[in-house]
Amino acid sequence: MSFRLTTLVRLSLAGACTLLLAGLMLPAQGMAAEHAEEGGESSGFSYQVDPLDAEVLFRDVDTNSSKFEEYRDMSSGPLVRRVRIFGESRDRNRVFDVDFFNVGRDDARYTTRYRKSGSYAVKFDYNIIPHAFGNDGTLLHSSISGPGIYSISDTTQATLQSAVEAQLAGGGAIDFAFLESQLRPFINSASQVDTRLDRERAHVQIDIGKLSPLAWRIDLRHERREGTRPYGGTFGFSNAIELPEPIRYDTATAEVAGEWTASRGGLRFGVNVSAFNNDVETLLYDNFWRITDSTDSTAYASPGTRSIGGPSIGRNALAPDNEAQHVFFGGHARLGQRGWLNGNLTFGTMEQDATLLAHTINSAINTSVADASIRPPFDASDPANLPRATADQEVDILHFTANAGTRFNDWSSVKFRARYYDYDNKTAPFVIPGYVRMDAVWEQIPRTTVPYSYTNQKVGVEFGFDPTRKTHVGVGYDLLSWDRDFREVDSSDEDIFHITVDSRAIDRVMLSGGWERGDRTVDRYNVAAQLDTFTDPNSEVNNQFGLRKYDQAEREYDALRASATIFATDTISITLGASAHNVDYPEFVLVPDATDPDPTRPTLPLVVGEAMGLLEEEIFQYNAEIAYTPHERFTIFVFGSRTDRETFQRARQSGGTVSFNPLDTWELTLSEVTDTWGLGLTGRINPRWSVSLNGSWSDSDGDSIFFTPPGGSPSSAVSFAEYDDNEWLVYSLGFRFHASERLEAGISLIRDEYITNRFQRNNLDPYLPGTLILDLEDGDYDADMIIAHLRLRF
Repeated sequence: MSFRLTTLVRLSLAGACTLLLAGLMLPAQGMAAEHAEEGGESSGFSYQVDPLDAEVLFRDVDTNSSKFEEYRDMSSGPLVRRVRIFGESRDRNRVFDVDFFNVGRDDARYTTRYRKSGSYAVKFDYNIIPHAFGNDGTLLHSSISGPGIYSISDTTQATLQSAVEAQLAGGGAIDFAFLESQLRPFINSASQVDTRLDRERAHVQIDIGKLSPLAWRIDLRHERREGTRPYGGTFGFSNAIELPEPIRYDTATAEVAGEWTASRGGLRFGVNVSAFNNDVETLLYDNFWRITDSTDSTAYASPGTRSIGGPSIGRNALAPDNEAQHVFFGGHARLGQRGWLNGNLTFGTMEQDATLLAHTINSAINTSVADASIRPPFDASDPANLPRATADQEVDILHFTANAGTRFNDWSSVKFRARYYDYDNKTAPFVIPGYVRMDAVWEQIPRTTVPYSYTNQKVGVEFGFDPTRKTHVGVGYDLLSWDRDFREVDSSDEDIFHITVDSRAIDRVMLSGGWERGDRTVDRYNVAAQLDTFTDPNSEVNNQFGLRKYDQAEREYDALRASATIFATDTISITLGASAHNVDYPEFVLVPDATDPDPTRPTLPLVVGEAMGLLEEEIFQYNAEIAYTPHERFTIFVFGSRTDRETFQRARQSGGTVSFNPLDTWELTLSEVTDTWGLGLTGRINPRWSVSLNGSWSDSDGDSIFFTPPGGSPSSAVSFAEYDDNEWLVYSLGFRFHASERLEAGISLIRDEYITNRFQRNNLDPYLPGTLILDLEDGDYDADMIIAHLRLRF
């Protein structure tokens, strides 16, 4: 089912569209093309084109930032923005519909439908979605010798390795200043690269017998992703590297479903299969500091004064091929005069059996290494020495939902709901005798894989009341329970209470609101759960004992929402809304007693300790919209929203062992405010001319506030105001001339400005301490655009 539509095919589609349009222009003038006779009545088609939108785009952009065309194609030149061709038989039983957008562009969409009433329907949809991650990146790797293989010339590798060897032998410091001086000439002559991928989606849907008691649907989908995106690799703690990850994904799904309909209910059943294929499952990339493989006990910190060893090549496994199969059943029924019932059942299997990579690609790590502390008992670069050759992973899924309800009378009702989801990991665990840290050093630490599994179930009830004829109140309760294998918390329960109110009791006013409160409790939080992946019984916990993962920790939350739509007059409508969400995690938790002579033992007496991790989150959101229609030809609207979010978290700086010193604690408060505002005006100046004016402004302002106690480690913290600051302003003015019902022409002037101030990209250089990055251009831009429009209907 895999296929690839190249640029040539896209242009062919555009050409076919043009030819089809030209061929239809004559019969479209109200003339019918006679094709066949059925039952003595003509079934010929008449066609119309409504609309054909053609444009010519002129643009001026001041930078090469990828943000301008991140998800769109804004190339200068002519384009067919939209063309829709609609055909209908004389008896209206057959309909043919073609709808194309951005014909020939990188963000095009092509949709075709054909339907025979009561019998069958066919739809084909092809959609292209571009995603530009960044432009003009710095890539030191000068050649790509194959898919997923990034190479540096041997001369470059040898030159840089010799430089660090000479510096170490001479007793000089191997610090950032020295490394940067050696790498700078190669960076200055490095090639540039854009990271971008295209998603090409194809969808075929066939409906058979839609109006019969038993109907069938065949649904086929395919998505191809091709291109590159930023990817992080590493040769050690002091030698990370960013590369363009090659993306060549194919995802195909097929579903066949039947639907049986009766007077008081119906059933739906079918099967769904999917397959994911990655053409590039392994990424290989040369180490610019080494041309020969090497290892020593601290090679994971190379290059530095402690070591200049490590691999000459890095290797990473990418997304593996996998497949899934699901069978599903669903149904609904009416119960008596006032009751109803519906539900769904799905069960299936997900499998992945990719070939496993050897422990390392570093040929220096083998049985010939003299140092016994870093010598594996076998050749770690030989995949034959793996405990098994393939992943052999399998997960069974069971998902069930049920809902039922009834009305007691005209003013009261009850609803019941239940959901069950089981993720059953059938993968057999296996033990590895050790591992190679960052392809640099063999670590004689046996580990084992663990088949993480979980189930969650939710049951609830809601009572509904109508205190007045135009007001409904709902009061409900849900219990959400989790059971987990190989996690810190085995089981948790969350009580959720909620109230909703909807009313139209006041003339010209629609009111809606609600409140929800959740309270999650857990059994003992097992900080030693990480030891499930270790086979050595003497292994020690190195996570902070007070750390709580937010998805498993005890918590309480409140959520409020309120909205009102007011039809003040026949010409003015106002919409107002607000919501608040507050989540609190415990400030203090039970932790193992740190005064024990061996506080890292997994089983210890518990004492009250300071909680760490996410401790609080608050989100407030407000929105408003006003629409004013003073005349049937004019509409003016203004809208705006603000979201205010604040989170608070705590952690403790530690080295290789857990720190119990409160002075090592640090705290972080993140504050984010996002505003989105806009206005618009559309109107008819006279029967021939119309005007539109639109503007939108979006601004996000994020601040980070770090705190550490004086005398701690670290002894001071640096806050930064440019946590995530982005501003986007777009405004446009357009005029349209309506020559007739079938012909319009116009012009639009657009100004598009984007300003970003993010700490992740401020004052960046391709080479940072311990890291070589692509340094992609995805920042500010100013763009001016002129678009000439032409719309035809015939």
